[in-house]
Amino acid sequence: MIYIITALFIEAKPIIEKYKLKKDKTSQKFQIFSNEKIKLIISGVGRIKSAMALMKIIENMEINENDFILNIGFCGSLNKNEKLGKIIIPAQILNAYNLKQTFYPDMLYNHDFCEGILICCDKVLERNNLNLSLESVETGKYVDMESIGFLEAANHFFKRDKILILKIISDTLETEKNKREILNFEDKDLIEDIYLKIFIFLEKLGNCFLENKYNFSEEEEKNIKKISQILRLSDTMYYEFISLLKYLKLSDVSIIDFLKNYQNLEIKTKLEGKKYFEDIKKRIVDQ
Repeated sequence: MIYIITALFIEAKPIIEKYKLKKDKTSQKFQIFSNEKIKLIISGVGRIKSAMALMKIIENMEINENDFILNIGFCGSLNKNEKLGKIIIPAQILNAYNLKQTFYPDMLYNHDFCEGILICCDKVLERNNLNLSLESVETGKYVDMESIGFLEAANHFFKRDKILILKIISDTLETEKNKREILNFEDKDLIEDIYLKIFIFLEKLGNCFLENKYNFSEEEEKNIKKISQILRLSDTMYYEFISLLKYLKLSDVSIIDFLKNYQNLEIKTKLEGKKYFEDIKKRIVDQ
């Protein structure tokens, strides 16, 4: 089972829609959504609420060593030039009010996200109110409001290597709140592209997320290899291609039928192949 905690419904919505999670109508204090593989709870903002939500989501559940717990949501960046929408996987989490309380998550999984220091605060901050005795505070450091509470609770029930935090940069801290640059949540294509990267990462976690029925058949592998050669994919692009197709298979789409659209292409350059590869990515996101 994969357990997911988000603070806000807007953070949970893409996950709920993609995996067709059903709402638990018996839960009154928290919104809970689930299917046979994923259980998601919306905690509300703040570390105490995050810890309480974690306790609720595992209520009456038997946690085993293969279960994952994730905190997925937005964060602010202390770098005013940061690219919004970038995904962060923190290598270190600090309590803004007690720097001795520091967590170092196990970084065991391959990923394409940025690593940095995540600082957990109790309220939305302005830059001049962030009083931390840290050098070069603007570089590679981010701010959220749930991570410490989430980690304190998760460490009691889950193996350390099964506790993960993924944060999406939604805004940058400025001296005044009204000067902040904020992620455009109305841009559907942007949000889908961001969450596709998260879904691919979840798929890479292993058998806890994908069952054998989602492995490629011999015929599918043959077609995949043929199309990758036609598109002139680099090793990195090929790996992403495989992840995208596994993700597509989760939606019960025929891989072979999908790839037929590309089997008669005549591609002469890697640049041309890259353009078709971008088309494939977009089509999968739009499924």
